Amino acid sequence: MWLTWLPGIRMALQTALFLFIAAVVMLAGGVDCDAGPGWNHILGGTDWAGLSAANAICDNGQKQSPVAIEDSAAVPSSDPGALIITWNSALIDFQVQNLGVTVQVMINGSNTLTVPSYIYTPPANSTGLTLAQFHFHTPSEYTLDGEYFPAEVHFVHKDPVTGQLAVIGVFFSLSPDDSDNPELGTFFPNITEDAGTNSEAIRQSLNLNSLLPASRSYYHLSGSLTTPPCSENVLWFVMKNPLDISSSQLMKLQFALAHGEGSRVNNRPVQPLNGRTIILFQGNVQSCDSSSLLPNQCYNAQGTTFVCCPGGCPSSPTSVPACA
Repeated sequence: MWLTWLPGIRMALQTALFLFIAAVVMLAGGVDCDAGPGWNHILGGTDWAGLSAANAICDNGQKQSPVAIEDSAAVPSSDPGALIITWNSALIDFQVQNLGVTVQVMINGSNTLTVPSYIYTPPANSTGLTLAQFHFHTPSEYTLDGEYFPAEVHFVHKDPVTGQLAVIGVFFSLSPDDSDNPELGTFFPNITEDAGTNSEAIRQSLNLNSLLPASRSYYHLSGSLTTPPCSENVLWFVMKNPLDISSSQLMKLQFALAHGEGSRVNNRPVQPLNGRTIILFQGNVQSCDSSSLLPNQCYNAQGTTFVCCPGGCPSSPTSVPACA
């Protein structure tokens, strides 16, 4: 309990525990394993551009990710800027993959992201930004006020017509009592330690909305993939507040990496902003359960319940009692 009164001490203890876990994993894993994709994080990405001409932008790009986020320097938005996340929480078909360079969960089904129209509007013939997969980095790739978090998850959405990517990033902090994150516990047991191996196809309940923080302020900027080929066609939405993860769950991720590319870390160092502006949207995320019958329910950062009509969720903070 006292850790909640002394956040500075808590952060120091979390950092020390994270470094201890990383050291244990490094000793347990090999150091000369090749990553499946032909690249790895061992040199922090400094060698990526030299591996292929297609990766040249990794070195000379102007909108590379990740970046260092400074809360005081972020520009508060005067626009509601609501993200509408429509993810299924019923039975989902998914597969857990150890790619050597990351642990990735492939998702089937209709799981979509709608962003403010002035940021991106899908063409009329598109199904919009659809969740393809989510994967993990340890430690975090983005930093917040100079601090790395023990882990970060990226939810990757893609417009199948334009190829536009939109990624939601969520930080993880070590839980104060070292308790497991229950939602991670639904699929972490399926993580294999051998690179290039996948779990069996799984069909079970997975509440993706539980992998978003309750308080949903977020930072937005335009950027790139954080792995080769570092393409600069990514809309980034990084949640300000972290979720919890236990030390054993963190170690599970790091062991999978150590047996893959030989390094217990898979984060790219922060890249220059190059004049980009980071925009802060305060509490403007609505999550909808696409598995339930209409009207679906949406929730904003304050816990207000909305009715999600066929045309989408309302952007007003006032509850809507029924669909028109």
